[in-house]
Amino acid sequence: MLAAKEQVIAPLKAFMNGAQRKAYDEVIDFLKQEEANFAELPAEEVQPIRDLAAAEQPYQGSLIPNAKAAAASLRALLTARLAEAREEALASLAEHEARLLGLDDLTTLDEGKQQRVLAATEAARADIGSQRFLTGIRDRLQRYVTVEYPQQLELAAALAEPPPKPAPGGAGGAPPQPPPPVVAYVPAARLKPLCNLPYIASIADLDLWLAALRLAAEAELAKGKRISL
Repeated sequence: MLAAKEQVIAPLKAFMNGAQRKAYDEVIDFLKQEEANFAELPAEEVQPIRDLAAAEQPYQGSLIPNAKAAAASLRALLTARLAEAREEALASLAEHEARLLGLDDLTTLDEGKQQRVLAATEAARADIGSQRFLTGIRDRLQRYVTVEYPQQLELAAALAEPPPKPAPGGAGGAPPQPPPPVVAYVPAARLKPLCNLPYIASIADLDLWLAALRLAAEAELAKGKRISL
């Protein structure tokens, strides 16, 4: 019992009542909050934190100091990675917004209708700015580019289309003109060229892939669709 007191109970009491417990809690909280980002960080730098979380006696050896140092390093690295990812995503949003602002369809609209079209860009910008996870930033940008941006193009075209003219002669006249067909867009990233090449390694490979891409684009254009870039 005396041996157990000295070897187990005393170190445990010292851990629970000392500074090591606070450091341990801080590292474990960091793990819980940021684990979704750990796949984006160097595995060897994350390992001391995982070692501490898995330890049955975390107060022994240098587990806590190593994990505390790793958490401090990872916080700085993660802050830089998140800032870089946000900057790249917001730059992509700005490029798409510039394309929208250059549309003839958009410039003919009044301010209220323009804001309806641009609302999706503002929502995506706000979401990206508040994302805590690297995968969340990329996923939000991907959703905007492949789903919302084509919808903005479609909305701009629909709002710019003049309403159908009423039929002449009142109720007994010709039937009213049908509304114009909705212009549909397909993202360029979703084109599916039928090309069996695993990669492009030469000019000849590039020509084959571009020919297949052209056929895929022509098939969408033949359906009356436009291709968003």
